Amino acid sequence: MPKTLRVWTQRQLENLKPGTALRKVTVAPGLHLRVLPSGVKSWSAQPYVNGKRRTYALGRFPVVPLESTSDIRGARDRLLDLQRSIAAGKDPTVEAKAAKAKARAGSAQTCDDVFQQWLTDRAKVRSFSFRDNAERWWRVFLQPAIGALNPADVTAPMIAGAMENADKATSRHAAHSVRQLAVRVLDQAIRQGLVQFNAAHALRGYLDPHQKVAHAAMRLDQARTLYRMATEYDGVGPSVGHAVQVALLTALRASEIAALRTEWVDLPGKTLTLPRSAMKVKKPEARGPFVIPLSRQVLAVIREAMKHCESPGYLFPSPNDSRAPIERSALNAAIDRMLPDEKNARKPSPHSIRNCFSTWAHDTADARPDLVEACLDHARGNESARAYNRGTLLTQRATLLQQWADAVTA
Repeated sequence: MPKTLRVWTQRQLENLKPGTALRKVTVAPGLHLRVLPSGVKSWSAQPYVNGKRRTYALGRFPVVPLESTSDIRGARDRLLDLQRSIAAGKDPTVEAKAAKAKARAGSAQTCDDVFQQWLTDRAKVRSFSFRDNAERWWRVFLQPAIGALNPADVTAPMIAGAMENADKATSRHAAHSVRQLAVRVLDQAIRQGLVQFNAAHALRGYLDPHQKVAHAAMRLDQARTLYRMATEYDGVGPSVGHAVQVALLTALRASEIAALRTEWVDLPGKTLTLPRSAMKVKKPEARGPFVIPLSRQVLAVIREAMKHCESPGYLFPSPNDSRAPIERSALNAAIDRMLPDEKNARKPSPHSIRNCFSTWAHDTADARPDLVEACLDHARGNESARAYNRGTLLTQRATLLQQWADAVTA
C-alpha cells in the first residue's frame, strides 16, 4: 500500500527547525525540502536520468514570491520544468555546464573589471591603507601585464613578470604583495565563473621570501630632536612638519596620520576620533571608532594645521593637490632629513615613534601594559577577554599621552 504523503502548508515549512543532522521532508512526489543543521533550507529533486538517480537543487527556501504565489507552488513549477527537460532527453547537469561555458566564452569582462569588483566587495572590511596599497600595486605592476585580458587568458609567466618588475622597482616584499593581489583577483574571477584555474597559485615560492628587518629604534633624545626640527620644517608646505609633530605626540601609524580629516577633530572635546576604516584592522565593523585624547601640545599643532587646509578635508593636504592627503613616504623622507646621521646606525622611521613611546611608557612612566597597548590601538588579551572588556581607558590614556607630550617637548 503506497505511503500517504503529508500535506505541508507554507507556514509549517517556514517553522521547520534544523537538527544536528540533515533533515529532508517530502512535500510532493519527487519534491523535497532539505534543512541543513545551519538552518539553511533548499528545494531539491531526485529523478532518474539515464537509469541513475540524480539530485538537482531547485533553489533556496523561501524564494521571493511573485504576488501571492507561495514558495511551494514556485518549487513545484521548477520541478515540472526539470521533469519536462528530462522527458525531452536532456541532461540538466550537462545543459547547465554548457550554459556556463558559453557565458564564459562570451564574457567581455577583463581583469580590470574583476579587480574593481573585488575592491568593491572588500572595501567594507579593510582599511583605507589596504585599499590604497591594492590600487597602487594593481595600477603600477599588474594592470600593464593583465589588466586588459580576460581572466581565462592570464598565465603564470605574465604574473611572474609583474612580480619581477616590482622586485626591481621597489622591494622583494612588494613582489610578494603583487602575487598575493593577483591570487585574490583571480579567486574573485573563479567565484564569478569566469575562470576555473588560478595561475597565481602556481607562483608560490617563485621568489625567495623577503627578509624582515626590525624597525630602527628611536630614543627619547631623538624624539625631542625630531620634534624641534619638525616645528621649523617647512619643505614644500607646512603639512609634513605638522604631520610629523602629530605623529610624535599621538604615536599613530603613518598611514593613519596621512588619512586624518578635519571633521574627525573635536577641538572643544579635545579628542580625535578615527573611524575603523582608517585604521590598520581587517574587520572595521568588529570594533568601534578609535578615540584619541589630545594633549595641549597636539591641540596647538592641529589648530595651526587647520589654518592651512580646507574644512572639511584632509588635515595634512598634499602640497600638489589640496584634495588629496600627503604621501606616507613624505613622513619617511622628512624624518630621514631631520635626524642627524649616527655612525653604524640605521635611521628611525615613522613607526619607530611608536616603539619609542612604548619603551618610554614602560620604563619611565611605569605604565600598565594594557594601558600602553590601548594607546597604540593593539589588541588586549585574548578574544574572549576582548568580548567582555569593552573599556577604552580614555581618561587614563589622556593622562599618559599628556605626560608623553611633556617629555617629548621638554
